[in-house]
Amino acid sequence: MKEKRFSSFFVYNKNISIFVANNKMNPIFSDNGLLIDGKNSALVFMINAYSESSDYVFKINAMKDLKKAISICDVNIQPTPTDFTPVNLSVLWADSDIFKLIIENGGDVKNKINMPGKIYDGMDSRGFLDYLKSNYPFNKKELLEVMEIEKYFDQNN
Repeated sequence: MKEKRFSSFFVYNKNISIFVANNKMNPIFSDNGLLIDGKNSALVFMINAYSESSDYVFKINAMKDLKKAISICDVNIQPTPTDFTPVNLSVLWADSDIFKLIIENGGDVKNKINMPGKIYDGMDSRGFLDYLKSNYPFNKKELLEVMEIEKYFDQNN
Protein backbone atom coordinates (compact mmCIF):
# COMPACT_ATOMS: atom_id res chain seq x y z
CA MET A 1 0.00 0.00 0.00
CA LYS A 2 1.40 3.37 -1.00
CA GLU A 3 1.99 5.77 1.86
CA LYS A 4 -0.06 8.96 1.75
CA ARG A 5 2.01 12.12 1.90
CA PHE A 6 0.87 15.67 2.11
CA SER A 7 2.26 19.01 3.10
CA SER A 8 0.06 21.75 4.43
CA PHE A 9 0.35 24.82 6.54
CA PHE A 10 -2.74 25.48 8.63
CA VAL A 11 -3.39 28.81 10.28
CA TYR A 12 -6.30 28.50 12.68
CA ASN A 13 -6.24 31.95 14.11
CA LYS A 14 -3.60 34.55 14.76
CA ASN A 15 -2.27 32.41 17.61
CA ILE A 16 -2.10 28.90 16.17
CA SER A 17 -0.23 27.63 13.12
CA ILE A 18 0.36 24.01 12.26
CA PHE A 19 2.62 22.56 9.59
CA VAL A 20 2.16 19.01 8.37
CA ALA A 21 4.73 17.36 6.11
CA ASN A 22 5.35 13.74 5.20
CA ASN A 23 2.55 12.53 7.46
CA LYS A 24 4.17 14.07 10.53
CA MET A 25 2.67 16.98 12.37
CA ASN A 26 5.43 19.34 13.36
CA PRO A 27 5.40 21.43 16.51
CA ILE A 28 3.15 24.43 16.49
CA PHE A 29 3.86 27.85 17.90
CA SER A 30 1.58 30.39 19.49
CA ASP A 31 2.13 34.07 18.89
CA ASN A 32 3.88 34.40 22.25
CA GLY A 33 6.56 32.01 21.04
CA LEU A 34 5.60 29.06 23.25
CA LEU A 35 6.30 25.69 21.71
CA ILE A 36 3.31 23.40 21.95
CA ASP A 37 4.69 19.90 22.17
CA GLY A 38 3.87 17.23 19.66
CA LYS A 39 1.35 16.25 17.06
CA ASN A 40 -1.28 15.01 19.50
CA SER A 41 -1.43 18.36 21.27
CA ALA A 42 -1.84 19.94 17.84
CA LEU A 43 -4.96 17.84 17.25
CA VAL A 44 -6.45 19.12 20.51
CA PHE A 45 -5.70 22.70 19.46
CA MET A 46 -7.24 22.10 16.03
CA ILE A 47 -10.43 20.74 17.60
CA ASN A 48 -10.61 23.75 19.92
CA ALA A 49 -10.09 26.18 17.05
CA TYR A 50 -12.76 24.45 14.93
CA SER A 51 -15.29 24.33 17.75
CA GLU A 52 -14.71 27.91 18.90
CA SER A 53 -15.22 29.40 15.46
CA SER A 54 -18.55 30.60 14.12
CA ASP A 55 -17.08 31.38 10.69
CA TYR A 56 -18.69 28.99 8.18
CA VAL A 57 -15.90 29.15 5.58
CA PHE A 58 -13.26 28.62 8.26
CA LYS A 59 -15.14 25.58 9.58
CA ILE A 60 -15.31 23.98 6.11
CA ASN A 61 -11.55 24.38 5.61
CA ALA A 62 -10.75 23.40 9.20
CA MET A 63 -12.80 20.20 8.86
CA LYS A 64 -10.72 19.17 5.83
CA ASP A 65 -7.55 19.83 7.82
CA LEU A 66 -8.88 17.97 10.84
CA LYS A 67 -9.56 14.90 8.70
CA LYS A 68 -5.93 14.95 7.56
CA ALA A 69 -4.64 15.47 11.09
CA ILE A 70 -6.80 12.70 12.54
CA SER A 71 -5.33 10.31 9.99
CA ILE A 72 -1.85 10.77 11.54
CA CYS A 73 -2.63 11.42 15.21
CA ASP A 74 -3.58 9.11 18.04
CA VAL A 75 -7.24 9.94 18.61
CA ASN A 76 -7.25 8.23 22.00
CA ILE A 77 -4.36 9.99 23.67
CA GLN A 78 -4.59 12.60 26.41
CA PRO A 79 -1.73 14.86 25.30
CA THR A 80 -1.12 16.47 28.70
CA PRO A 81 -2.65 16.10 32.16
CA THR A 82 -4.68 19.27 31.55
CA ASP A 83 -6.04 18.24 28.13
CA PHE A 84 -9.01 16.08 27.31
CA THR A 85 -8.77 13.26 24.78
CA PRO A 86 -10.18 14.31 21.39
CA VAL A 87 -13.35 12.27 22.06
CA ASN A 88 -14.00 13.95 25.40
CA LEU A 89 -13.09 17.34 23.97
CA SER A 90 -15.79 16.92 21.32
CA VAL A 91 -18.24 16.06 24.11
CA LEU A 92 -17.15 19.13 26.07
CA TRP A 93 -17.75 21.32 23.01
CA ALA A 94 -21.02 19.48 22.26
CA ASP A 95 -19.81 19.05 18.68
CA SER A 96 -21.36 16.01 17.05
CA ASP A 97 -19.47 16.42 13.74
CA ILE A 98 -16.09 16.21 15.46
CA PHE A 99 -17.37 13.44 17.76
CA LYS A 100 -18.48 11.31 14.79
CA LEU A 101 -15.25 11.98 12.89
CA ILE A 102 -13.13 10.87 15.83
CA ILE A 103 -15.27 7.77 16.48
CA GLU A 104 -15.08 6.83 12.78
CA ASN A 105 -11.28 7.01 13.09
CA GLY A 106 -10.92 4.77 16.13
CA GLY A 107 -11.86 7.05 19.01
CA ASP A 108 -12.81 5.05 22.10
CA VAL A 109 -15.68 6.44 24.19
CA LYS A 110 -14.79 4.08 27.03
CA ASN A 111 -11.43 5.75 27.73
CA LYS A 112 -11.50 7.34 31.15
CA ILE A 113 -10.66 10.97 31.80
CA ASN A 114 -7.40 11.14 33.74
CA MET A 115 -7.41 14.48 35.53
CA PRO A 116 -6.81 13.87 39.24
CA GLY A 117 -8.54 16.36 41.46
CA LYS A 118 -11.23 17.18 38.89
CA ILE A 119 -14.79 16.05 39.54
CA TYR A 120 -14.91 14.32 36.14
CA ASP A 121 -11.69 12.34 36.74
CA GLY A 122 -12.39 8.68 35.90
CA MET A 123 -15.49 9.35 33.78
CA ASP A 124 -15.84 7.88 30.31
CA SER A 125 -17.40 9.92 27.49
CA ARG A 126 -20.99 8.98 28.35
CA GLY A 127 -20.49 9.77 32.03
CA PHE A 128 -18.85 13.06 31.09
CA LEU A 129 -21.76 13.98 28.81
CA ASP A 130 -24.24 13.16 31.58
CA TYR A 131 -22.20 15.26 34.02
CA LEU A 132 -22.18 18.23 31.63
CA LYS A 133 -25.91 17.95 31.00
CA SER A 134 -26.61 17.94 34.73
CA ASN A 135 -24.32 20.82 35.61
CA TYR A 136 -24.15 23.23 32.69
CA PRO A 137 -26.89 24.83 30.61
CA PHE A 138 -26.73 24.18 26.87
CA ASN A 139 -28.15 26.59 24.31
CA LYS A 140 -30.52 25.25 21.63
CA LYS A 141 -27.77 24.54 19.08
CA GLU A 142 -25.64 22.74 21.67
CA LEU A 143 -28.68 20.74 22.82
CA LEU A 144 -29.21 19.48 19.26
CA GLU A 145 -25.54 18.49 19.13
CA VAL A 146 -25.83 16.71 22.49
CA MET A 147 -28.86 14.80 21.19
CA GLU A 148 -26.79 13.60 18.20
CA ILE A 149 -24.00 12.42 20.50
CA GLU A 150 -26.54 10.70 22.77
CA LYS A 151 -28.00 8.95 19.73
CA TYR A 152 -24.59 7.37 19.12
CA PHE A 153 -24.41 6.15 22.73
CA ASP A 154 -27.95 4.77 22.59
CA GLN A 155 -27.24 2.88 19.36
CA ASN A 156 -23.87 1.51 20.45
CA ASN A 157 -24.36 0.53 24.10
